[in-house]
Amino acid sequence: MGAATNMRPDLFRIIISHVPFVDVLNTMLDPLLPLTIGEYEEWGNPQSAEDYFYVKSYCPYTTQTWSVRITLRCS
Repeated sequence: MGAATNMRPDLFRIIISHVPFVDVLNTMLDPLLPLTIGEYEEWGNPQSAEDYFYVKSYCPYTTQTWSVRITLRCS
């Protein structure tokens, strides 16, 4: 939902993300994390400049320009 809200914020008034994956760029830059290298085929490898700037263009963490209120709940 993070990328979708950044690409088309006019479609949303509120987003409820129970398990948000918002820091796509920094996560993808760490090849030691599980599943990261496998995602390169789908999302691109941010070690490449072209892929880096493409991921950065929709990454919720790096493109956030609106205010967010986050509520964390532990069960």
